[in-house]
Amino acid sequence: MPERQLNAADVAERLTAELEQRNIEYAVGGAIALGFWAQPRGTVDVDITLFLPPDKPAECIWLLSELGCEFDSKKVSETLIEHGFCQVSYQGVRVDVFLPIADFYQSAKERRKRVFLGVAVARAV
Repeated sequence: MPERQLNAADVAERLTAELEQRNIEYAVGGAIALGFWAQPRGTVDVDITLFLPPDKPAECIWLLSELGCEFDSKKVSETLIEHGFCQVSYQGVRVDVFLPIADFYQSAKERRKRVFLGVAVARAV
């Protein structure tokens, strides 16, 4: 029997468990976080902010690689430097990664709540 394709919720659960194990500060956003605050809606991607130094994109790239994400290193480096954002793939699911490049992110970090994603505990904005 073929293995089931992961969905966005599965990927969020796996990534947040890995980030928790590594003591990396993060916040899940987008439609997944919305489901804890308002009427849930479907999504096919994961939005996650990594509270890493935005002026050191190599740290983010290294972490994404260690987590098992797939991406073009050159393109990811360029978009992190230019926009504080990149897109990667985790087992076929798109993951939008944000670095804290604006004051909003500190406020979001302070407002995070711990929520349960399946069997994992995560931090959502």
